[in-house]
Amino acid sequence: MSLLFDTSSYDYAGLARELKTARAFNGETLLINELLLDVHAWRKLDSGELERRLAADPVACAAAWELTYSGEPLYVPSDTEYLRQFRRRDFLKHLIYLGVSGLGDDRLEVPRVSILPRRRTKDVLAFIHAVMRWAQRFAHWTRGDRRELMRINLQYPFAVAVLDAPETTEDMLVEQILTALGIRLLRRDARVPVHQLADWLVDELELETTKPVAKQRQLDFRQSGGTQNSLFVVRAMGGVDGFDVRGNVGEDLGLIIDIGDREVSMAATAYLERHVVNTINQRTAISAEIGPEGLVLRWYDTRLEAEDLGRMLYDVLKQEFTLSIISVNLLFDPIRIGSLKPSIFAYREDRAKKLQRRSEENEPFILCRSCASYAPHAFCIVSVDRPPCCHRSYDELAALARFTPGSSQVTIDNGVCRDRTRGRYMGVDKIARHFSEGHVPSINLHSISDNPHPATALVECVVWYLDELDVLCVVSQDYTGRSPDGKTYESLLARVAGQQLSGFLGVSEAYLALPRFLSGEGGLARVGWMNSALKGRLHLDGQQIATEKDCINMAGLKEYLAAWRHR
Repeated sequence: MSLLFDTSSYDYAGLARELKTARAFNGETLLINELLLDVHAWRKLDSGELERRLAADPVACAAAWELTYSGEPLYVPSDTEYLRQFRRRDFLKHLIYLGVSGLGDDRLEVPRVSILPRRRTKDVLAFIHAVMRWAQRFAHWTRGDRRELMRINLQYPFAVAVLDAPETTEDMLVEQILTALGIRLLRRDARVPVHQLADWLVDELELETTKPVAKQRQLDFRQSGGTQNSLFVVRAMGGVDGFDVRGNVGEDLGLIIDIGDREVSMAATAYLERHVVNTINQRTAISAEIGPEGLVLRWYDTRLEAEDLGRMLYDVLKQEFTLSIISVNLLFDPIRIGSLKPSIFAYREDRAKKLQRRSEENEPFILCRSCASYAPHAFCIVSVDRPPCCHRSYDELAALARFTPGSSQVTIDNGVCRDRTRGRYMGVDKIARHFSEGHVPSINLHSISDNPHPATALVECVVWYLDELDVLCVVSQDYTGRSPDGKTYESLLARVAGQQLSGFLGVSEAYLALPRFLSGEGGLARVGWMNSALKGRLHLDGQQIATEKDCINMAGLKEYLAAWRHR
């Protein structure tokens, strides 16, 4: 598609007149003028000079549209609404302006994509607003730097405009504006009808799709497992690469997966069990879930026999993991399953003891960049003592880094330890500088006041320092009320998402429960307030931590803490 557009016949003189005579501006909707190019002062120019400037700069036309647009006011979502699209667990990959005709009122559902449809020509302004907010929050864009915004959009094509062939000079100007900002343009094939747009976009943007759901699922299926005599385990021990099936399909199920590769430790198999379940669900025609009595397998192709199930499980695990020896043992013989249960229980008990002895000194650090799908500078340094701020675990990310071919998680050298209490490592600082392009020069993994770890939009809890009382406060994402100092989870997330901000930190609930939690700031003993639901989940009833049930304002919190300290 050519990037040269003939807009010479566009009515620049009319736009110049509208700009000079405009009286009522759109206030909060003037983000292009505020962040990119302010043309307020141009209104004082003579008409000829103003017209020449508009004709020479398509971005100036977008700024002028903001000031002169007399249609329905543009809607600018709040930070809470804007960030909601980045809080999806499937990791947003594209922000799309759907500037095609015939959309109607139907919403287009495309995986890993947020869509802004065009209802009016100048709805493109709302799309530009969203792109600027994204670049400012997640790519460290400095307001006013047009060349840098163009570089970011060209280097990280997160924003995509899907357009029909232009029919008017205004359509051509829209394409010229988007091109000047470095936004990727995607021309809709004229042969693709609106009802096939979703499938076409999936192909054009190379988006991942989930496995299809069988139509007869609710009517006809077979199931095995979930009984008291069932078992499931992944073990780090020898075995012959392949699969072995014993017995005919029945109620009892035994699934034993032995890994023979030396790099797989006993501790690593704890997460591999959960990942095996996820892999089965995502990549096979079998559904798997861990119930109260263990693993349950359910399949909807009733023609599958025991041998077919064993082969299917082995094939998908060999595709998922970069391991040379995977021995899948699928058992339907109740007597054989019962005889193996004591050894399986002993293995699990030994593994639990090894998990308790792990620390940052004897387990590798993991770099996770899953959020880089929407945040170019996003990264998370994860250790046994510091899980990521989202719902995931160290074990999950470590298994993905070490045993799967993906590149979103990798093991890293944490380097020389400069400050163990605060969690300062030379290797971590180097990684931070590299992936943030120098915007994050240093990180203390266990500190909130001195170079804390930057956050993404996926944050389970937010911790902040309350200077007035010299305590830490914590709020979880399920809390809808306010803290004593008037903060909400949403307002705190708007501060920390995409930022490294002293005094504020995104963390997971799992990190709050660990001994190393903010060891550089006094840890859990420094926390003075958290919401009651979170306190209950962490079993902190005997701690000096106040909740919304104890106080609703700063005076109440101050009184509560003073009374506790005098006990």
